[in-house]
Amino acid sequence: MLSRRTESALQADREAAKKAKAAAAKNVKKDKKAITNLLTVHNYFTVAGTAPAPATVEACFSELDLLFSVMEPEDVAAFKAELDTKSSQDDVKAVFVKTAKKFEDKIGAGKFKEFA
Repeated sequence: MLSRRTESALQADREAAKKAKAAAAKNVKKDKKAITNLLTVHNYFTVAGTAPAPATVEACFSELDLLFSVMEPEDVAAFKAELDTKSSQDDVKAVFVKTAKKFEDKIGAGKFKEFA
């Protein structure tokens, strides 16, 4: 039988792990939201001054969801960090393309049209 001290230490460890996991999930959610906002800010990579077609918007979000589905939390954080260093639409798109190519082997070739 475990002593009270050991039981309370185990419970404290479980609580700390639970809080760390919740914080990590919160950070991933914030990173994904920021990445999605960048896509919107850069007009879904369409020509400046033109409105993107609804199909383009839907395709961008679908591809981004597909990309997020295979990324680990560390990958999402690295993706966001790299995007934070870019400002022009072309640079941001280049990061999206590079990241899509990086994960293409997990998803399958030819799945990305907007990020290609």
